[in-house]
Amino acid sequence: MLSALGAGIATLGGVSLASTGANRNVSAVGIPLLVSGVGIFGISWIADLYGSATGGTNAGPPEPTPVSLSLGYGRVDDPQFLYEHFAVLSAAFQFGRFQLEPSLWAALGADNDRSRVAGSYSLWKTGLGTEVKLQVAGTLHNFSDEGFATRTAESSLAGRWNLGSLGPRLAGSFAVLSAGVGYESIDLQMAGTTTGSSLLLGRAGFGAFLPGGGEAEFHYDHRRDTFAGGLTPSRRRGSGFAGSVGVSLRQPLGRRFAFKLASELGSAWVVSSGLEVRWGATQ
Repeated sequence: MLSALGAGIATLGGVSLASTGANRNVSAVGIPLLVSGVGIFGISWIADLYGSATGGTNAGPPEPTPVSLSLGYGRVDDPQFLYEHFAVLSAAFQFGRFQLEPSLWAALGADNDRSRVAGSYSLWKTGLGTEVKLQVAGTLHNFSDEGFATRTAESSLAGRWNLGSLGPRLAGSFAVLSAGVGYESIDLQMAGTTTGSSLLLGRAGFGAFLPGGGEAEFHYDHRRDTFAGGLTPSRRRGSGFAGSVGVSLRQPLGRRFAFKLASELGSAWVVSSGLEVRWGATQ
């Protein structure tokens, strides 16, 4: 049923784009429909594979952590820019239904840094790991060596569902889906001018809960304003129309610490790892 729903939504979005030549006014609706439809179809397909391979597991969602701080290392293999090695710092603060997540990527061998502050409000949440929330975020990326900077403001609606509620064969798995809009301004410091454009945001993913409160996730992210950029046939042609694909892993190491690992592939390949310190964790 979900596969048919996803295929229908994707077809509706794809036909609207193809029939209008990706008209700008139609794209604002057509692209989110296409990304959401493909995401639902893909999640359903992967969920079928998961159910056939595991038959469901007893692993459950991690317990919420009021405060966490992560420090790690990131590497960006991007043919367009000289940066490569980064120090990565992030934190998360939970205040009831509100969550605040600041982060910073600072290059170690170049004058480049990306700072971001994201906030969210939980509109609906269950104790089984299912949640719908409203997200807003602001990002500043300084390309000082190249003489420009980008600023992004965005908002989105994001959902996360514990798929175990759909049947025992999907126990231990979850799906994520989000859609939103943003605006990116580019400050050309050398020329003293500023330009900007709107962003259509979409993300779809499938994951599994791991023993001990960990989780692993595979996702597609339609945005192309990150270090990963967008998938492209050539490494030398810059960011493509599609977004990036990625995998992530978070595994607690006892009550206080957790190990994090992530990789994304678009026009650039991004990998990162880090150690998370948690306060107030109940595990």
